[in-house]
Amino acid sequence: MSTVPASPAAVAAEPSATPVAEPLAPPVADLVRAARRGDAAATQELVRRHLRAAYAVALAVLGRPADAEDIAQDAFLVAIDKLDDCREPARFSGWLVQIVRNRALH
Repeated sequence: MSTVPASPAAVAAEPSATPVAEPLAPPVADLVRAARRGDAAATQELVRRHLRAAYAVALAVLGRPADAEDIAQDAFLVAIDKLDDCREPARFSGWLVQIVRNRALH
């Protein structure tokens, strides 16, 4: 599955949520399990929820916005490809941040 994450700038440009009551968002663990089954919408939601944090971590390590954007996107591709290696789906965020740090440092 090759869902390429949007850039952090593109995510920031998306219209913000309206104040209309919306259903509760599914927990991250449910999204991880759905993404493992090939659910593209779940994968996109994982990216949407975590791209800014991934970019922020990469930027903190690298200090260069363009490189941080590349690393954040690369880390998501790795994470999506290796979702089965995420032993605790509820801790996807921490697992992803570690991938980002590793990619940024190497």
